[in-house]
Parts: sequence; C-alpha cells; structure tokens
Amino acid sequence: MEEKEGSAATFDASELVEQYGISRFIHAVKLPAQSSLVGNMLKELHWPRTYEVTVLEAVKQDAPRFRLAGRTPSQRITVSPSYVLEGEDILLIYAEDEALKKLLAETDLELEQQAYQIEQGHLAEVILTPRSRLLNQTITQVQFREKYGLTVLAMKHQFKEAIKTKANEKLLYGDSILVHGKWKDINLLSAEKNDTVVLKSAAEETDLAHQTNRSLIAGIILIGMLLFMVFEWLPAVVSIVIAAVLMIFTGCVRQTDQAYSSINWQTVILIACMLPMATALENTGGVTFMSEGLISMLGGVGPIAVLIGLYAITSAFSQFISNTATAVLLFPVAILTAEQMSVSPVPMVMAVAFSASMAFATPVATPPNAMVMAAGKYTFLDFVRVGIPLQILIAIVAVLLLPLFFPF
Repeated sequence: MEEKEGSAATFDASELVEQYGISRFIHAVKLPAQSSLVGNMLKELHWPRTYEVTVLEAVKQDAPRFRLAGRTPSQRITVSPSYVLEGEDILLIYAEDEALKKLLAETDLELEQQAYQIEQGHLAEVILTPRSRLLNQTITQVQFREKYGLTVLAMKHQFKEAIKTKANEKLLYGDSILVHGKWKDINLLSAEKNDTVVLKSAAEETDLAHQTNRSLIAGIILIGMLLFMVFEWLPAVVSIVIAAVLMIFTGCVRQTDQAYSSINWQTVILIACMLPMATALENTGGVTFMSEGLISMLGGVGPIAVLIGLYAITSAFSQFISNTATAVLLFPVAILTAEQMSVSPVPMVMAVAFSASMAFATPVATPPNAMVMAAGKYTFLDFVRVGIPLQILIAIVAVLLLPLFFPF
C-alpha cells in the first residue's frame, strides 16, 4: 500500500528546490479515465529508461482538495515502482522538456496547465562521507530507488553548480545529492551514517514538530538519570534502565524503530571491536612499551611533560582514525604511564579524552568535519590552515588547565 501524506507536514523545501534549480523539471500530467495505461504498474512501463521520466507523486482525482501551488495539501501519494496507475490520476513527474514532449507524443497523457509544486514534498539533501561505500559508483550502481526507495533528483558535483543527475554520473567525495521519497525511506538512508549524512529532510522536521511537546519531559528524565549516576544513589545500569522505561511510558519514544535508528551503531561496534585490540596491546606488552617510551623521553622533566606528549600523540592519531578508536587505544597507555610515575591517572586520561575530541586539522577526522566541508565548499588545505593553529591554541589551554582541574 502506498504512503499517503496529509497536512501534517511542516517542512518547507522551497529553499532546496531553488538551490538545486529543479523547478523547471517538475511537470504535472493527467491520466485520462479511459487510458490504456490504467491498471499498469509504473515499473512495467519503463519510463525512466525509455523517456528519462520519473514519476514522483500522484494526486488522486477523487480527493476533496489538491496540493496546488500555494495551497495546503490534503492528500498526495509518494509513489513506488509498484504503484498501479488509476484513471484521472494527476502524476507529478520529473523530466526535461524534450523528454516530456516525447512522453506526451507517444502516450495519451495530458499536460496539466495548473502549476503543481513539491515545496511540501519529501525532499532531503544528502552528502557523502569520506569513507562512504558509495564513492566512485554511478547513480545506477548505487540503486537508490531499489535499495532505499528514493529518487535522486539533482546533485552538486564537488562543490560546483547543481546539475540534473545522469544515470552514469559517478559519486565523488564532497558531492551533495537531492533525493525525493517517503519519510521512512529517508530515515532509512539517514541510518547509513558511515556512507551518508542527511543534512535536512521532511522526516526530520516532522519528527521535531511531533516531539516538541515532549522535549521538556525528556530533558527532566535525562537530568534525573545523570543525578542518580553522579551521586551514586543507584547503580548506573539501573538508572539507565529506569530512564529508558520512563522515556517509553511518557511517549518521548513513540516507536521502537525510532529508538533503534537513534543509536549510533557504528560507535557501538567500533568500541566493541577496539576493546579487544586494546586488551591485546596490553597483554602483548604494547601498552607497556609505549608507556615506558613516554617516561624515558619525558619522565625526567616531570608529569606535565608526559601529559603534553600524551596529548600530542592522541591529537596526531585522531586526525586520521576515529576519535573513539584513538581514545580506546590510548586510555590504557595513559593509566599505566600514571601508575609507573606514581601520579593520579585522572589528568592523563582526561588529556587523552580531550585531545581525541579536538580533531580540526583534517576533513576526514570526524563526520561533522565532512559535513561542514561539503556545505561550506572548503578544501583539505582550508582545514589544515585553520585547524592546526586552532589545535595548537586549544592544546596550550588544555595543558595549562587540566592539571588545575585534575591535579596529579
């Protein structure tokens, strides 16, 4: 069954429509009641291959109101390849003028004179991450329509002007893509955090509208959980479980799939994989080797010098591998180094945690860096020029303040 949309949508996509210049490719055609196309599934007609025409949505003729330009929507169907055409359907299609003329000439479809827009449609802007599996693949190879149920409308190729996508267009790092589809399918794509970052979508805006009245309750539950954990009124696991149950009972979490999609599984799996590596380093003497190396080089100067060295090593690692992985690997080194120097491990551990999070010098350090790079059209050298001085400045501040807040 096709998804039906109503007036609940609050997302205004006119900015994306204008930014990508796709309004000239949006056309509305009417399917006569006696058309030979009635009863056919879209995938049986092969319009994308034959005419380079994609059907995005269908307005039912028997709907009490229509989504016309400037009006509030009542009912519109975001179609899939299995959608069955019905008489009097008004189809919103995506095609160039020549493709539209060919379609109209070879079928009995009728061009609608009334302008239809998708400013309340389901649009999302997506960028590719530096480690995306989609890099160097064409739109056809990725199979957005088959895998995610989304239609790629346009793209900005390596920070250039937006273009209408071609089937053989290769996806490169820095590309941003405009896609159209159902909310649930956009959410499915947004869950692929290792491959894509969804900058803005109809689903995101609608979820925010529904959850606004629950944000205060969720905040109170979160603060309560943190207080119970900090003051150790209950074991941490018990506090977390109680908070999770309260989130469900109060309606802050409406669906289990919503909760699952909110979990950063990449981080969970990364930590689970890196912990055995850290254990292996410790058991094989790797941690001891690194710790003794730090102490032999800087231990004679004092714990501050060792802290500086540990901060520098962590900072270098975090520019090229995940900050989570860096922290997991170097935490044992920090603890063992502090134990061998007979000082508190807290400042050493905090130096690792702080330094691992300060990854500014490369766009591949963290997904937010990649997102800013695509949105702001920055280059790799822009990050180096701005990031390195910023990291040096923060390092100086951190090295001065960490021993004050966390004495040795």
